[in-house]
Amino acid sequence: MTIPRQRRVVRVLPPSQQHPPEVIAAGSGRAWVLRDPGGGCSCLAVEGDTGLVLVNSGVDVAQGRAIAATLPLLSAKPVCAVVYPRSAMRHCLGTAAIVPPAEVSTGAVVVAGLPAWGTEGLTAAWPPPAEPLDPGLPPVPPNLLARGERGLRVGGIHLRLLPVDEQALAVHLPEHRLVFLGEPGPEPLRWVAAVDVLLSARIEHVLGTHLPLLSGATRAEEMLTLWRDSVQHRHDQAVRRKLDGARPEDAATSLLDLAEFPALRTWLGPARSTCQDGPVRTTAAAATSARPAPRIARAQRVLLLAGGRDPVLAEAVRRLDAADPQGAAELAADLVLLDPADAEARKVWGAALCDLADAEADPGWQRRYRTAATTLDETTDPTAAPREIARRLRGRPPGALLELLRYRLDPARVTGGRTRLRCRITDTAEHFELELRNKVLLVRRSPPVRPADATVVLGSAALAEYVAGAADLPDLLVRHEVTVDGRPEAAAAFFAAFDREIRVPADPAAELPGPRRERDRPCAPR
Repeated sequence: MTIPRQRRVVRVLPPSQQHPPEVIAAGSGRAWVLRDPGGGCSCLAVEGDTGLVLVNSGVDVAQGRAIAATLPLLSAKPVCAVVYPRSAMRHCLGTAAIVPPAEVSTGAVVVAGLPAWGTEGLTAAWPPPAEPLDPGLPPVPPNLLARGERGLRVGGIHLRLLPVDEQALAVHLPEHRLVFLGEPGPEPLRWVAAVDVLLSARIEHVLGTHLPLLSGATRAEEMLTLWRDSVQHRHDQAVRRKLDGARPEDAATSLLDLAEFPALRTWLGPARSTCQDGPVRTTAAAATSARPAPRIARAQRVLLLAGGRDPVLAEAVRRLDAADPQGAAELAADLVLLDPADAEARKVWGAALCDLADAEADPGWQRRYRTAATTLDETTDPTAAPREIARRLRGRPPGALLELLRYRLDPARVTGGRTRLRCRITDTAEHFELELRNKVLLVRRSPPVRPADATVVLGSAALAEYVAGAADLPDLLVRHEVTVDGRPEAAAAFFAAFDREIRVPADPAAELPGPRRERDRPCAPR
C-alpha cells in the first residue's frame, strides 16, 4: 500500500535566490539585527571604531551574499570579526561570501567559535535531490577557539565570550548592553549558571539566532529570569519524578506560562533536561522511540490486549515460576502502576526483585534490588526508610542538603508570588538565602543583606532529618530544634510547598536496614 505524502526536502546547499534581510536597530548604539524574512534566523552586526563585528553569517552562501550587500548600507567599515555562537554550521555558512577566506587564514579577520564547531556537520537532505546541486563556497572554520570565558577586543568593540556548553556560547557586548544567546543545548544547569552571570550585568537588549530582539532593561531582566527559571523548573521536576520512580519519558514537564513572551515558545523547545532527552538519530526506530507514549498509557495497552488484570497477573506468576523474574517484574510493575493498592501484584513484583537479587553477582545491584523490594512491602515501617536516609545524609554540607530541596518542590502547592527566607545553620555558622519564585527554589550562600520574609535557625542534623522526610517543620518546632523569626505564616507557606519526603537512590555501600523478610512478604526467599 502506498501512502501519499508531500515530499519535504531539507535544504542543505545554497539556493540561487537571495533574500534581502530585514534590518532592525538594536538600541541607540551602532548595532543592527539582520533577520532573514524567510527562515527567521538573525545575524547581529555591530560597528566599532575600526570595523564591523558579525554574530552568525547566514544559513547558506546566498544569505551570506544578501548580508554582504546590506552591510555597506549600514556602515562603510570592513568586517573584521565573525562569531559563531553554535557548534553547528547551519547558521554560519555565509562567511565566505562576506569576508575573503584568505584573510581568515592569515588572521586579518578573526572568526571565533567553539572547539566543537563543525562536528555536527550539515543536515542531510531527504529525500535526496534528483541531481547534485552546486556546492558553492566551502564553510570557513574559526581561527580563534573559545575554550573558556574570555574577553576580546576587535574592531574597537569589547566582546565577552561565555561558552555555556560544547554546543553554544553567549556573546556579551558590555558597551552596548546587549547579549546574543546561542540556542540552548542539552545541559540546562549550565544555561542557568550562564544566565545568572548575565543577570548581574546591565543587559538592555537580548536576542538569539531564532529569538526576536527584546529591548528594555526591565523586560530583558524579566525575560532572562523567567527563561532561566523555566529551564531549572523542567530540570528539577524531571529529577523529582525520576527519584519517584518515573521513567525518563514520563518525567517531561510543561513550560511555565509565557503568555507575555509568546515568541519564546519555539525557541525554548531545545532547552531540554539531560534527564529527559538524548541525541536522536534519523532512523525509523530512533524517530519512533524519541517521543514514546507515557508509561501508564503503555500499561493500559498491555491490559487491553491481555483481556484485563487477571490474565496479566497470571502471566507474571507463570514467568516468576519459570525463572524469568525480569519479565514477571515488568508485568507486575504495569499492574501496580495502574493500581498502587494491588497487593497481589506488589507481592509478585517484590518476589521478582528478590529473585533478581539472588541471581545478581554485583553486591551493589543486589542491595538495589532488595532495597527496592522493601518499598513494596506494606508491612514495613514507613518511617524506617526516611530515618535511614537521614542517617546517611548527616555530615553532608548544609548547602548540598538545601540543594536537595529543589527536587522536593511540588509546583501544585506553590502559592503566592515570591517568598524569600533566610536560613542560618547553628553548628557551622553558615548563612543561606532560600527564594521561591516561578515554581523553582533558588539556594544562595550569602550573608544576611537582603530583606527576607522570615528567618529559620536550625542545626545541620535537623536539616538532614527534614530533607530526608524523617521530620517535618512542626516536628522540629515541637522538639525545639528549629526557630522561626519574622512572619511565621510565610515560613509555613514556604515549607508547605515541598513533598513530605525525598527519594534518594540506594547507597551501594550502605547495609540493607532491618532483618530478612519472612516468607509471606515480598522480599521472602523463594
